[in-house]
Amino acid sequence: PPAVATDGTSYVGTGDGSVEAINALGVLSWRYMVEGPVAWSPVLDASGRLYVATATDLYSVGKSGVLGWHVRTPSLIATDLNVQNPWGVLFGGADDGVWAYSPHAVALWHVNVGAPISAGPAARGNRVVVATASGEAWLLDGAMKRAVVRFGARIQSVVGIFPDGSAALIAGHVLYRVGAHGGIRWRHEGIDWATPVKDGA
Repeated sequence: PPAVATDGTSYVGTGDGSVEAINALGVLSWRYMVEGPVAWSPVLDASGRLYVATATDLYSVGKSGVLGWHVRTPSLIATDLNVQNPWGVLFGGADDGVWAYSPHAVALWHVNVGAPISAGPAARGNRVVVATASGEAWLLDGAMKRAVVRFGARIQSVVGIFPDGSAALIAGHVLYRVGAHGGIRWRHEGIDWATPVKDGA
């Protein structure tokens, strides 16, 4: 899906490596070409700066379509991007790690979670939650591991993180709420859960 700015501009990436800004009237404002197919949805930070990823590279592009920076990441990018202060741009890598890059293209930290990432990283303030295909949810404060919660099934989604630091996740067909320091507060059985919305609503 596109990233949509407050002025109604939609930013989309294409399989031929084109990043396009389409204004609220449906008119193409600008186009920027990256080196390879755009693999994940673009994201915007609070200042309106756009971040775009191919499988191998991370780009920062200004509102007018001018490249801010471009880095080749140490690992293939394997998840959607997430922008969150104070960590900047977060993503999961094919190396089973969570990566954080500052808005100035500096690699801030990296945490290996020991298995392929199946959901996340989700973030709220300092708290980051990432889930693995082996059924573990890692609760991080940046690069510091706060807790690991183990489930009996692959985790499909990190629904969101609440103000108290707890998080909601879907594993198997069950919705869980996990406490800020680990431990399952409650679980609710389901069949097919709808796509989660932002901030755990």
